[in-house]
Amino acid sequence: MLLRLWRRMGVATARDAATAAERVARRLERHDKRVDRLREILERQEKHGAAIAESLGDVRASIARIEQAVAEVGEQARMLTLARKHDATALDAARQLAAELEATAGAIDAHVAGTIEHATVSSDPFPHVAIDRLLPPSLYDRVLEVLPPHAYWRSSGEARDYWEIGADVGPWQTEVIWGFIDRRLVNEMLRPRLLDLFRSHLGSFWRDHFGLDPTCVSYYAAEGRLQRRRKGYRLRPHLDPPHAALTGLLYLARPGDDPMHGTSLYRPATPLPVKRQGIFYPEDHGITLESAVTVPFQANRLLVWMTPLGPHGADLTAHDVPKSIERYTYQFQFVIDKDTRRRLRAK
Repeated sequence: MLLRLWRRMGVATARDAATAAERVARRLERHDKRVDRLREILERQEKHGAAIAESLGDVRASIARIEQAVAEVGEQARMLTLARKHDATALDAARQLAAELEATAGAIDAHVAGTIEHATVSSDPFPHVAIDRLLPPSLYDRVLEVLPPHAYWRSSGEARDYWEIGADVGPWQTEVIWGFIDRRLVNEMLRPRLLDLFRSHLGSFWRDHFGLDPTCVSYYAAEGRLQRRRKGYRLRPHLDPPHAALTGLLYLARPGDDPMHGTSLYRPATPLPVKRQGIFYPEDHGITLESAVTVPFQANRLLVWMTPLGPHGADLTAHDVPKSIERYTYQFQFVIDKDTRRRLRAK
């Protein structure tokens, strides 16, 4: 009764204070639990948001790839439409041209054999050979005549364009004649002879650097493409990807082209790494290079070098290079077989 009287009078007791403190403590505990639950929910939401953001990044990347593929298909469709615009009645003519080329294959093969017969591989600055008058003059004139018109080339960087044989479209004469060069001349006529010419150098390379029996390594022709280089083009000294054993570059010089616009070969001050990936720029890895020789850009000349050992480059940036320059070449490579690639990766 006395406690009730005190409470009516607003007089707090120690017991009231303790009870109030307990209530506050319980409320604070419930509050803390709610805060902890909210933190857990927030963390889950943040993780979910991060996952969504990552998914959106993947989606954006996929969309970019799709857009790039669509653009490439659109460009191919444009070129195909352009190429076939006046070719509606050319199917029989294309077959006839292919038959004519095939009929001359024996004579072309004999000519190629004669040009390579007395060729000698130079070891300085690395194994390479320059073979003049590779094609019969009439065939060389013909391949120049059917270089793809400007609209068919694809850009691959500043002042550099390419046309990939067997993949890119062009006028039917261009496709037929350059298809013959890529398939019959390079793969069937040049490949066995050039591999034989470089046999000792290739053998030493596989044995000394990888302990491989060179007779177990096989090669096939790949990377056949036409290249157009213009004013401002510069290719720093580099090594091509190591899956290629030999690289060939046929100069498609036309009357009036300057021989000075050739390919520069470089001598490394220290050994180059043989185990590497992709295109390799020695100077970016502290390897000093000395310009050894520039192979003149002369009509119908084939330059071939050992890809793993051959830093090379070209430069059309000098002030005296005419703005109108168009330097044409045809490049191919002899690539090692897939089984050898697996064995090299395992070493």
